[in-house]
Formats: sequence, structure tokens, C-alpha cells
Amino acid sequence: MSVSLVHEKDIRIESQNVMRALTGEITSLIPMAIIEEIGSTAIPGSLTKGDIDLVVLVKKTEFSDAKRSLSEAYEWNEMEDIEYFSSYKGVRSGIEFGIQLSTNELQNFRFIEFRDILNANPDLVAQYNAIKQEAAEFTMDSYRIVKNEFIESVLAHYA
Repeated sequence: MSVSLVHEKDIRIESQNVMRALTGEITSLIPMAIIEEIGSTAIPGSLTKGDIDLVVLVKKTEFSDAKRSLSEAYEWNEMEDIEYFSSYKGVRSGIEFGIQLSTNELQNFRFIEFRDILNANPDLVAQYNAIKQEAAEFTMDSYRIVKNEFIESVLAHYA
């Protein structure tokens, strides 16, 4: 099964509306959280699966309460078990979304850094798009592996 990709600009208005709604919901649940859009919809000119990814950052001391609040509001997304990390998923207005809850202190969580590097380097966005297009013919697991290899190489070079 291949991965379907769309241009970020083709879903920009819809994704921004969903992002605003999610940000409002999460802020009402966890007022002190930092909320950032981290997926390809946050990178102008990128190709995307059409979903929204965001990170919710809290202090370690607030993590348990934040996790409980998000667990009551969103569907848990089974992922790798990492301390101070939890993932949720859902659909709003026909757009799938993923919420990654973490702490400000988690050093290996570098999605914001990757987003910012790509936003500052249009050539990297073009490379990322080319890699995604090639990998789109693969299974979702293989697609993610190829993407992660690119992400790690960019972070190693630019960080």
C-alpha cells in the first residue's frame, strides 16, 4: 500500500483551521502548555500526507496531569513507550491529527528543531519532498524509516 501525498498549500486553510481549534481545546485543558505545529503542514512548500502533527510541551511536574487531561479528550495512539512521552490521535473536519505530549526537558524530541531548519532552508524542503515522493510507493513503515533517516541526517548536519 502506497502513501498518498498532497502539497501543503492545497490544504493550508483547512489545516490552519483545525490547528487553531486543537490549540484552543488543548489550551483549555492544559493552560500552561506550549503547543507547536511540527508536521509538514507547518513547512510551506512541503508535501504532506494531509495530516496535522503537533507537540504539547509541559514541565515534568505537570506531565501526569497533562497526560490524564489529553487521555480524557483524545484517543491514545500506541507508540514506543518512552518516559515523559505520550501520543494521541483523532480526526477533525476530515483531517487526521496527531498530538505528541512531552516535556520541555526531553532532549531527544527534536521535531521543532527539524521544522525550523527546513523553514530556513528551501533546498532542504525540496530534498525532503523528493525523498517523500520516492518513498511514497513503499509501505507506511518503510516510508517512515526513509523519512526518519533524512530527519536524522539533517539534524546531525545542522544542529
